[in-house]
Amino acid sequence: LSLRIERGKQFDTGFYLKFTNDPTILDFTPSHGISSGGTVITVRGKNFFNTTSLLCKFGNTTVPGAFISKNRIECLSPHHVPGKKALQVSFDELNYIASQDDSYEHFMFIA
Repeated sequence: LSLRIERGKQFDTGFYLKFTNDPTILDFTPSHGISSGGTVITVRGKNFFNTTSLLCKFGNTTVPGAFISKNRIECLSPHHVPGKKALQVSFDELNYIASQDDSYEHFMFIA
């Protein structure tokens, strides 16, 4: 990033900007898992990118995500009470995106 100020002086700020298309979630599988957690969820989409800030959010519970490719990430479902939860993904720990069909259902396993 360069700034131009009066009288033509120019200097480098040391900051660099990277422009990308917004990530989009297309779908995820499976859409349900046991309430004790540990189900591998595959999220498919577009414009995913690798970052140490990648998170998956099930309702209010956040877990780390794993970048697989620009079209796929994976996350482990957390332990949660049974019921439907919104599934969202963040690439910056601040802003979250969701799919059109964004609910993941935890159910109780009875042996």
